[in-house]
This record gives sequence, C-alpha cells and structure tokens, in this order.
Amino acid sequence: MANQGSAPAGAAVSARNKRWTVRELRARLRELGCRHVRTAGSHEIWATADGATLPPVSGHRTGEVFFPKGLMQFLAARGIEL
Repeated sequence: MANQGSAPAGAAVSARNKRWTVRELRARLRELGCRHVRTAGSHEIWATADGATLPPVSGHRTGEVFFPKGLMQFLAARGIEL
C-alpha cells in the first residue's frame, strides 16, 4: 500500500489522498490566487480571485484540515486541484 502523503514527481495530489494542515491549505489557496476574507472561531472564509466565496475551511492553525463535501464540490466545479 502506498504512503498517503506521497505522489510521483509532478503528479497532482488531491485533498483526499493527502493529509493537509491548515497552514499548508492556506499556502495552497494563496498560490491559487485566493484571499482570506474573515475568520469566525476556527472557521476561515476564503474567496477566489473572481470573488466567489469558498465554503468555510475548518481547523486550527497546526491541526489537520477537515474537507467537507461542499468544499470539495466547490473546488472541483471550478477546476481547482489542491
């Protein structure tokens, strides 16, 4: 069985195949041109470059991210590969 956090060089790694920390997700969203809009408790609201608001990202700074179905569908619908 392959390690969940590894992928061949140059291959896209989907959120379902990798454990992400909030810090890693923040960095990736910034790389994709998204911006942080606001925070409510441990839920962060981000927006894409075209202004569409992503479903809330839940997690603590150093903890792992919980990827709800709505967030994954939002990203897939826009062709965004984490």
